[in-house]
Amino acid sequence: MRSVNYPDRYVAVRSDSLGYIDPVRVSSTTAVKQSATPTVVPGLADANCPSFRADRSLTGVTPWA
Repeated sequence: MRSVNYPDRYVAVRSDSLGYIDPVRVSSTTAVKQSATPTVVPGLADANCPSFRADRSLTGVTPWA
């Protein structure tokens, strides 16, 4: 998910399991790119709406929405 006011920044999950708005560029490491690439899943509150899940191998936590 890209930031509107900082178009070179995306929501990324860091090792502390929190989401941040971080710069992600072509030159970024694979780990940085993966941390900014959530999986779209059926909505947690409403299956008709999307939720986003971070890669558990990067965060060690349950999905976030």
